[in-house]
Amino acid sequence: WRRLTPTRESSLAPELRLLIECKKSRQPFVFFRSVTESVAPRFPAFAGLSRDLLTISTPAGAATADIHPTSLLCLQSDHYVLDPPACSVMSRAYPKGEKVDLSGSEAYSDLVLPLTKGLRHLQVQLRPERDPWRPTVVLLVAVLDAPMLLVESPTEAGDPSFCPWVRVVRREPQETIRAPRSRFYSVDVVHKDYLSTYLSESVFPFAELFAARCQEKPRLFSGRAIVPSFESWQWHEVAEESRNRQ
Repeated sequence: WRRLTPTRESSLAPELRLLIECKKSRQPFVFFRSVTESVAPRFPAFAGLSRDLLTISTPAGAATADIHPTSLLCLQSDHYVLDPPACSVMSRAYPKGEKVDLSGSEAYSDLVLPLTKGLRHLQVQLRPERDPWRPTVVLLVAVLDAPMLLVESPTEAGDPSFCPWVRVVRREPQETIRAPRSRFYSVDVVHKDYLSTYLSESVFPFAELFAARCQEKPRLFSGRAIVPSFESWQWHEVAEESRNRQ
C-alpha cells in the first residue's frame, strides 16, 4: 500500500495497492502469448470509486459514454501498460518421461483465483458512500520463485524463451440484470529476481503519473469530464465539467 502525491482537494487521496501472491516451485511455469489481444482490457483495476466506469460527454453534451479510468486519464499508452506480453493461458509444467504435462487448473487455483477474490473484496471495502474520495490503483501481482517460460505463438511451442514478467488476462462471464457481460482480471506474474526492477521502473512511475493527473483535474472522478470526440483525445483536451452546468 502506498499513498501517492496528495491532491489540492483534501477529499481526493489517490493510492496504490498491490495484492501479492507468492509461489515457489521446481517446475517451470509456461505462459502462452495471446493471439488476439496485445493489451489487457480495462487495465489496471481501480477501487475507491462510486462506479467502475466514468462518464464522458462531448462539448455539445448531446451524448454520453462510460469508459474505464485508464482511458479517460490517457494512461493506456504508458510503457507499464504496454510492455509485458499479454498471455491468455498459463500452466505449470510437469516432466513425464520424455514428455511434459501442463496443468492450467492448478496454476489458476494457486495464483489467479486468490488474487481475483482479494480484488473483489477490496473493491467492496473501499467503495465510497458519497463522492469518490480515494481513487486507488489496484495491481494483482504473482511473484514466482520458479522458471518462467514464454511461448510466443502456437508454431513456436517447442521453443519457449525465458521471460521475467508477463501479464495474464483472465476473462470471466458475469450475469447481470440487463444482459450477460464479461469481466477481465489481469495478473502481473513477475520472477522474484525481477521484482525490484518491476516496481522501481514500471509500477511506481505509473502510479505517480496517475496521481499527478488526479491532482491536475481532481473532479474527473466524480464522472464529470468533457472530451472533444468519443473516438480519441489527448490528456490536455480533457476538461472537467462545470459543477454549475445545467
